[in-house]
Parts: sequence; C-alpha cells; structure tokens
Amino acid sequence: MEGHTRQPWPRRLHGVLWADRTAVRATTGMTPAAVMYGHDHTLPVELLFPTWRMTAWDGVLTRAQLLAARAAQ
Repeated sequence: MEGHTRQPWPRRLHGVLWADRTAVRATTGMTPAAVMYGHDHTLPVELLFPTWRMTAWDGVLTRAQLLAARAAQ
C-alpha cells in the first residue's frame, strides 16, 4: 500500500455498510434491506436517474402506457 493515502476507517464505514446492505445474497436472492423491510431501498443514484424499479406501475394499464413509461425512463 505504498504511495496510497490512508483514509481513517470511520470515514469509509457508511459506504461499506451501504454496499453490504444493498447487495443481493445468494442464499435468499434478496438484499438484507428487502428481507428486513419488505422492499429494497432507493439508491442515491436513482434520485437523479430513475430506473425501471422506480416506475409507477400501478398507473400502467395499457400497452401504450407501458411503452410511455418505458420511454420516460
């Protein structure tokens, strides 16, 4: 690790825990957050760039609405 700047562990802990809690487990096929809360957390990047998971599916009733929802992504 020569030449690398060392950052104190507590400054990295939040990011490490977030990555661990949002990673899908092979045993359950779900994230720990989904197991505990019944749904996945919204990732910070999804606030800027909505994903397929963020689409409001309860309002999609027709093929045209489905295509419009997909195009809006």
